[in-house]
Amino acid sequence: MTESLRDAYLAARAVRPANRAILTPALVAAAGLAIGVIQGCAGQPPVGSPQPPTLEEAQGVTYRGLTDLDGAVTVAPRLIITGDLDGDDVPEAVVHVAASSSGTGTWNHLAVLARRDGGVQNIATTALGDRVALRGVRISEGILHADVVRAGAGDPRCCPGELMDLSWRLVGTVLEPATVRPAGRLTLEVLAGPTWVLTGWTMNDAAPPEPAITLRLEAGRVSGSSGCNTYTASATPGDLPGDVSIDPPASTRMACPGQAGVVEARWLAQLSRVRSFGFMLGEMVLTYDTDGGADVMRFRRDDQAR
Repeated sequence: MTESLRDAYLAARAVRPANRAILTPALVAAAGLAIGVIQGCAGQPPVGSPQPPTLEEAQGVTYRGLTDLDGAVTVAPRLIITGDLDGDDVPEAVVHVAASSSGTGTWNHLAVLARRDGGVQNIATTALGDRVALRGVRISEGILHADVVRAGAGDPRCCPGELMDLSWRLVGTVLEPATVRPAGRLTLEVLAGPTWVLTGWTMNDAAPPEPAITLRLEAGRVSGSSGCNTYTASATPGDLPGDVSIDPPASTRMACPGQAGVVEARWLAQLSRVRSFGFMLGEMVLTYDTDGGADVMRFRRDDQAR
């Protein structure tokens, strides 16, 4: 299943000049299925209190209010946040649901789940849109917030570049929009500030927690730990949103025996083949060229749980 998710994301950026990395359409919605756990909780309920729905339960729910497409409906198995959205001191859960068409369209949704009448029900759903990428999602003070990347005016279908901050209030069985606020453009500066920790070499191949691979962006350069040595390289934006080229990295030259050396060699090789960056269900991803096409490396901020 994760192979199809990777292929979908790589397909979303497929309509590009021949010398560009291929990132394609289905992954923007499907991507959530392979992205690692994003579990946020706005206050855990006390022991003995009603517990929010779980991801396992979410897989068996009938979802309402989805965009009417004729393809598969999939719940992202590693994305769930919990918190009280209706003020009754009982936490609801929010999951990501992707609905695809028989063509290339994939609509992403956020769905609210609650325990009702002895079971778990989908009580409200909101559509994020076709090929909208989720940078982050949280519940704060009873409000559901999502940071997304979507196509802006003039953006090609392959490469959305408009950042938006969205929020909703749960009113009965409706998620009513609270804010729709532009948050800039998808540029390299979006990555600046935090340290990003590698969590996956590809969609299926998890990176080891130790030695940790890190990446920081500052003043047009990426740097960090390659697992043994430190490295630095120039990062140059391209013509389309998310495009980037990274020069061959320079690194310190300490000897790295065993696993540390293997990890470092792989990281430096893949980093120099990066062609674009983006977001999928709360993770940052770097797309890089492979001998057979392209794949994605996955990252989390160092202040997020692995």
